[in-house]
Amino acid sequence: MSYAPLQELELVRYSYSILPKGKRMSMFHRKMTTRANKKAARVENMYFTTSSSEPLYILRDFFMHGYYFSRLVIRHIVRKLFKVRIFEDKNITLHDIEPQLRALDSSRSAVEWAKSRGYLSDKATADNLPLKLLNKAINLHFLHNELGAD
Repeated sequence: MSYAPLQELELVRYSYSILPKGKRMSMFHRKMTTRANKKAARVENMYFTTSSSEPLYILRDFFMHGYYFSRLVIRHIVRKLFKVRIFEDKNITLHDIEPQLRALDSSRSAVEWAKSRGYLSDKATADNLPLKLLNKAINLHFLHNELGAD
């Protein structure tokens, strides 16, 4: 279930042939993503940035990139000096949510959607699917619904 992209020699060669201006802020990948789907490229990731090559989003991402790393630096300094954790959600309680996830209607509909597309076998259900694969099916289903793709 894992994939090693560096084993594909052509992709490695292709990545080395990208010009330096395409490597800055991942501009080559931003342009390709924006060209493929502008709406998907505008989605914010965990670093508070997007993958869009539109000038307004590049400017926004430039500042958000600095914001993200300044938060990391401040968090690290405060943790080392004052032994206090900041910028973390205090309301998080860690427990196993797997049973609740498998019981959700959205999990079952995501599995049915993936089976109808041929991504999963007909024997697959939300109960017998490995958790990693179930998560991927749910994410794909939500992304499909969000983008309105067919």
